[in-house]
Amino acid sequence: KSLGKYRYAKASYPVSTMCNTATGAIACGGLEGYISLIDSRTGGQTVAVPVRAHGGKVVDMDVYDTTLVTCGEATPRYSRSHGLHRNSGRAKSDPALKIFDLRMLRHGIPFQCTPPASFARFLDQGRLLVSGRMGNIQTIQNIQAGPNAQLEQV
Repeated sequence: KSLGKYRYAKASYPVSTMCNTATGAIACGGLEGYISLIDSRTGGQTVAVPVRAHGGKVVDMDVYDTTLVTCGEATPRYSRSHGLHRNSGRAKSDPALKIFDLRMLRHGIPFQCTPPASFARFLDQGRLLVSGRMGNIQTIQNIQAGPNAQLEQV
């Protein structure tokens, strides 16, 4: 997604994915599993302390209204002190979609996906489309409800 007229923003960790929010902030997901919000209107200053979303890198994220959803890896393959782990092989996907309220950057109830998701996009009216590494596609209605959300295999 385009970041508008701002070409870069500062994050305190290596970034793997980012997306715009409705408030003008940029949500960043990192190689170490952290997410943070950066205010593009103030020259790229972080507006919240980075929050741990996954054990490994944040693979994808999307925003709808005040809800941020991330999917990521459960095991780390990268650390600032050691770089890429040579013997890590293929990373294990985190089976939980992590849900955050952007107003306070607070964790919601994680949503378990089987098989784990590696792609997440909000569709109309907060319906979420998720896909895994093997090509499975699911839609989730009312993701904020956590375990009570309605799941449909496509």
